[in-house]
Amino acid sequence: MESIAPSPTRIRQIGLAGLYIFAFSAFYDKAGGVLGLLLMLIAMGFSAREVWNDYKFDPLVWTVAVFVLYLVLHAYTSAIEFPKTSEAQWTEARNWGRLIVFLILAWWMRGEPRVILWCLALALLGLLTKLLLDTQASDITRMLKSQRTGFAYTLGFSTIISAASVAAMVIFTPRVLKYSAPTAAKVLMILIWFAAIIVLIQIQITTAFRGTWLAIAVVTALAVFFLPRSLPKNLLLYGSVGIILILLVVQNSALVENRVHTAGKTISLLMEGASINEIPLRGSVGTRLHLWNYGLKRWLERPLFGWGPGTEITKHFSPKNFTDKLDKRQSKKLARHPHLHNAYITVLAQLGLVGAVILALILLFVVRQLLIAYRHNLLPKDIIAATVAVLLISLFSNITQSRFAVLDFQFLAVLTLAVGYSSRYQKKEKPG
Repeated sequence: MESIAPSPTRIRQIGLAGLYIFAFSAFYDKAGGVLGLLLMLIAMGFSAREVWNDYKFDPLVWTVAVFVLYLVLHAYTSAIEFPKTSEAQWTEARNWGRLIVFLILAWWMRGEPRVILWCLALALLGLLTKLLLDTQASDITRMLKSQRTGFAYTLGFSTIISAASVAAMVIFTPRVLKYSAPTAAKVLMILIWFAAIIVLIQIQITTAFRGTWLAIAVVTALAVFFLPRSLPKNLLLYGSVGIILILLVVQNSALVENRVHTAGKTISLLMEGASINEIPLRGSVGTRLHLWNYGLKRWLERPLFGWGPGTEITKHFSPKNFTDKLDKRQSKKLARHPHLHNAYITVLAQLGLVGAVILALILLFVVRQLLIAYRHNLLPKDIIAATVAVLLISLFSNITQSRFAVLDFQFLAVLTLAVGYSSRYQKKEKPG
């Protein structure tokens, strides 16, 4: 009796189709992302034995399995302890669990540079398409008036995706300039490429997130320190991007100066050694400091396991719960904030030290694989550099945001983690 299963070639085509649909839809349409994931899972079902052979000896797969089990058990026990918020516990456990999707993408990428580059190109195309179709005239008006806007996205995600995209595009620009194509087509492609970089830098400035600006500064400093050989040969490119950045900052000087100035007084207080009691509960910097202090205190009450994956600390506690005056004041004043504006404190407060350690292990496995890929030339250097840059921007940006369990950020996270880990599944002899 003939097997009804498709041929390995057809299975691979179905899986890659799902991967490419997911990549294009990541920043354009959530429904497309679901369709792409479904196609990848169907194709993996036909390749179950191959998938199992790759996964069964992979320590990251088992770490991810432990993370999922931890989320389920934690949501279950938290829902019993806090029945009024049981739905929130299960919902947020699911949200945290979505991060594991990167293992599926990594398996289909298999460390193939051509496949990875197609994924990144399609993701960028989806991003630019979304900006082109969904940006409103009011966003343009706000930009021209030096007011904050995320254009087609929320402010919190727009700041991260624009910074990450610019970093990756600058790194890939030498590859684009070397691309072989008819002269007219190449000139048009280069013009569109640099126009997109300018637009994304403008978006980055207009979102006016100081935490992301700091992340960009850190990544730039690391690039100057660790990439001295490549800097001289691409000096014209990096200099051009720097000039564009300076011109756009000058163009938006009113917005930039306002964002820097509003943080000045609070930073001055900190420099003078002020305690948290003396920091005003107003302004974005002061509010964040109180949120972080408040979240850390709640974590220290349950350091190992936290309060549960769906616990929104500033909503689930009221002034009557506390005897300390500062706790009462913070609980009252910070109640309008749905999150702590710091992803790391959020992890500790919700999932505890145990959850934080598991998440850190997942990241460390990805970083380890990136190092293996670099040492053994499993991936092109620009792909590795872009992956590291996007990872750093994502991680540093979340010091002042809480987006690890938010869907828009997770599309970026799973694509980046997948690229970083994909060389683990290369179908050839590989060390490590």
